[in-house]
Amino acid sequence: MRLSSFHVQNFRRLKDVRISVDPDNTIFVGANNSGKTSATHVFRMFFPSAGTPRFTVHDFSVHCWKQFDDAGLAETVCDVVLPKIQLDLWFDIENADLHRVIPLLPNLDWEANPVGVRILFKPTNPDETIVRFREALSLAESVLTDTGRSRSKFQPWPKSLSDYLDRKLSEEYGLSYSVLDRDSFDEDWVEDLSKIPHQLASNPTEARTILATLVRIDFMDAQRFLSDTESSGKSEDLSRRLGRFYKKNLDKYDDNFEATRALADSEQRLNEHLAHVFKPTLDTLNKLGYPGFADPELLIRSEVDPESIFSSKNTSVHYGLGSPDGAADTIAATLPGRYNGLGFKNLIYMVIEMLDFEERWIDDDTNRAPLHLIVVEEPEAHLHAQLQQVFINQIRAVLTEVSPFHTQLVVTTHSSHIIYECGFSPIRYFRRSNTAAELSSTKVLDLSTLKTSTEETIRFLRRYMKLTHCDLFFADAVVLVEGNVERILLPLMIERVAPNLKSRYLTILDLGGAFAYRFRELIEFLGLTTLIITDLDSVAAKSIAHVDE
Repeated sequence: MRLSSFHVQNFRRLKDVRISVDPDNTIFVGANNSGKTSATHVFRMFFPSAGTPRFTVHDFSVHCWKQFDDAGLAETVCDVVLPKIQLDLWFDIENADLHRVIPLLPNLDWEANPVGVRILFKPTNPDETIVRFREALSLAESVLTDTGRSRSKFQPWPKSLSDYLDRKLSEEYGLSYSVLDRDSFDEDWVEDLSKIPHQLASNPTEARTILATLVRIDFMDAQRFLSDTESSGKSEDLSRRLGRFYKKNLDKYDDNFEATRALADSEQRLNEHLAHVFKPTLDTLNKLGYPGFADPELLIRSEVDPESIFSSKNTSVHYGLGSPDGAADTIAATLPGRYNGLGFKNLIYMVIEMLDFEERWIDDDTNRAPLHLIVVEEPEAHLHAQLQQVFINQIRAVLTEVSPFHTQLVVTTHSSHIIYECGFSPIRYFRRSNTAAELSSTKVLDLSTLKTSTEETIRFLRRYMKLTHCDLFFADAVVLVEGNVERILLPLMIERVAPNLKSRYLTILDLGGAFAYRFRELIEFLGLTTLIITDLDSVAAKSIAHVDE
């Protein structure tokens, strides 16, 4: 079972976007505040880890706020249409999972089309919502009149329907789940509104349970709160994270008599035990280039305390330093974990976290969801360029090695080096709309659908984008120059003539010759404002004379 695409409406910057999902890795790219985080947080809101999602009125797209207030001022209560947030999920189903998705089949005539689920955050009863709002508004107006402050600028709550829902949204809105039929949509995914989807279950709680048995989504946030110091709060070091991983997925102290005996016998025995249970995990890091030639080796050492394992400071991460004479397999000294750099800490932390996600999914033998999606935000934090490339290249191999099942990855990034390794097909480009009518909204472009006039053009673009690190995907505008002279002079010209451009996200690309025409289809596809600066080449006098003749 695979997530093939999803469609979002009225959620933050995502007014109306459809995003296809790659079977393996999907890469969300774009400038800051372009909607990448919204596209991942919509899953967090509709698939909360616990309890019910906590939407606020600010989760609705900006254009919805006026719709709320206009509805509150409507002359009649009947047939009031209030905005709702919509998430459509479309799945490709394999034969092995067919028996699991029977509740999602739209009808008995289903013929291996994608199956879909629509989740709506909508008003439970819009007419009653308007009535309650107007009662609250009437009460507020009467308070002003009774106190003789009707001319005061102060106005008690609620000032408008959006102001009312700012406090009462969770009471007035709820979730609904329905089954979608692919035959109700045309080739361009335009829906036939005369065909009403049927409910997934008799009530939202039952529908949420059905969906939870089919879809598991794990999130790795951009803020991973790694710290070099032994601080409190949200920060944690690798020892604590490895401790949680140990307790969840590796040998448990309570059940492992070998560990108990090792603790009782000697520190050396326990060190051997820890080295044994962590060996597969630490070996996995080798696939991501750690440790390299000059990097210290990761060790798990016990500071013996028979009370617990990985509690407080009893067991911690250390780094082994090689022998000064270069002898192989020789550890000359060890350092506590806080003495390694944040880059490798972040790398190790991400690998452990993803292995933890995978292990917990695999361990759910009785009710394992056939679809597993991991959302990773900004994995490039603290990683140098080569390490970013290795991570995105090898993390798929790491997951495949530890799991017989297939996990889909969605990665949001600002790293041109990660894009460098991915090619065009998995990239989903988030472009902020600049028109007044589409203010604070986003369009999402699927680079796998980019069509060029010739195959030679697409090959050229792929080669060139790798050489220039794909800066186009993070720029507000681009200047194409022909050579190094223009590239060197242009920043000076901007500083002297147009200094306001220094505060814009401007990319200058050196084409190394007159190849601007090769970029036309890509730039038009991305919708970037572009300036081309090229040379006016001289023409030989002999050729001119020939033309005159």
